[in-house]
Amino acid sequence: MNCTHCGYNFEDEDVSVCPECGAKVETSEPSFIPPPVVAEFTPPSEADDFLDESLEEVSVIDPENPIDRKKTVMFAAIGGGLVAIVAIILAITALMPHNPPYEVISHGRYDGIRYAGNGRFVVASGFANNERWGIYDYRGREIIPFGRFDAFETFENYFLVYGNRAHTVFDQDGREVAAFDVYDAVQFASPERFIVRQGNRNGVVDRRGREVIPMGRYSQIHPLSAGAWYIVNDGDRVGLVNHRGREIVSPGRFDSFTLAPNDRFVATIGSGLNQRVAVLNNRGNEIISLGLHDAIYPVYDSNMFIVMSGGTWGVIDHRGRTVVPSRYDGIYEAGETGFITVEGERVGVLDRRGNEIISPGNFDDIFYAGYGLFIAERGTWADRRVGVVNRRGEEIIQIGRYDSVEAVGNNRFIIGLGDIWDLRLGVVDHRGNEIIQMGRFDAITPMDYGFLIRNDVRIGFLCLNGQEIIPMGRYDRIHGVHGNLAIVTRDDRHGVVNTRRIR
Repeated sequence: MNCTHCGYNFEDEDVSVCPECGAKVETSEPSFIPPPVVAEFTPPSEADDFLDESLEEVSVIDPENPIDRKKTVMFAAIGGGLVAIVAIILAITALMPHNPPYEVISHGRYDGIRYAGNGRFVVASGFANNERWGIYDYRGREIIPFGRFDAFETFENYFLVYGNRAHTVFDQDGREVAAFDVYDAVQFASPERFIVRQGNRNGVVDRRGREVIPMGRYSQIHPLSAGAWYIVNDGDRVGLVNHRGREIVSPGRFDSFTLAPNDRFVATIGSGLNQRVAVLNNRGNEIISLGLHDAIYPVYDSNMFIVMSGGTWGVIDHRGRTVVPSRYDGIYEAGETGFITVEGERVGVLDRRGNEIISPGNFDDIFYAGYGLFIAERGTWADRRVGVVNRRGEEIIQIGRYDSVEAVGNNRFIIGLGDIWDLRLGVVDHRGNEIIQMGRFDAITPMDYGFLIRNDVRIGFLCLNGQEIIPMGRYDRIHGVHGNLAIVTRDDRHGVVNTRRIR
């Protein structure tokens, strides 16, 4: 063993201090090192090669390297700047006014808002020549950009917009479906057909601009039945053209046409006491001859016509066969139920086959209320009693129970007690069940999806079953409720709200 300081050899001596230099003896024998473990050989894979290449590209920052220290300082500065920017944005956002979650179009953003159908709203700002407008959907998304066009018109779920002599048609999602830039004016006849004008010449074209009725053939063109038929004028003479541009009735044969169900037409010649009338089919042929009746009126959604001959009224079908004899002083439609007849001072009801279902004389007056129900009255104006009966004449709402009954659709009736100076109102259904308690509100106005209610100057809105949808006093005016959406005004500012989210 040798001294690690001076090299003195004292291999045979058992000492702790070197006898030569006096240094502490330290052993130079190596400590035990275990032999290496040899693993089985595994051939490299493509993934290992990719990992090795990726690791080679990784740059490790060395804090002892001056360049890396600069990078570290730079990254720290950038991170601190980003944190500061985020903090500023959050602070500004906190100070900005937030629209409530139920507002679809925020209040005061536009001067006017109106409903365009199918969950679409037309918004406008400015007046007269400075007016700008746009269209939003039920989620508040812009469908047609605000201020992009000068004017517009709507037809079903389509929008015709124009500006700088260009006319463009968009669907309800804002997709362009047709464009015209060669006409002075374009008008909807249907979503597929358009009446166009260029100078003094009129015509009809389809979406691709192909002529359906050639330009200049007629002096005037008016659509019937969503573009399926057209009334055309050749000077003062009137004719009828179908959707393919084929002339069904030449101008001059009749003076006017009225559309009837199932593509039939009531055609007239003359007016007043000299009027003669006929019914035509879709080929222009007379199916009820001219002059057989003094007046003919089509019955909604049927093949029947109410006719007047010699001062009395009856009903015929499209072949001229009698359904109700012409012996009444008056006949009025009663929807799918039938007809209300007047004979002297007696009023009754017939079904669509002409059978009597409410005998004349049971009531002094009858009005159709929809859904097979009738408002029936007894007595004179000074002693008038009113109620609701079904098609068998059975009282649904007892006659005389209320002073007034008004049918408002959806099998709902506004009922009243008292006179005009002290009138208490409520709402009941077609079975007489109370929907809105009598006298709870000063005024009840029916709307498409419920009732506008008012107490003093505070207004609100209830749905058809009487549940509160818009709380009393939340808004100054409620212009219209369309499904779950309502156009409202507060402090002279207009907006659209989702009524399901108002609580």
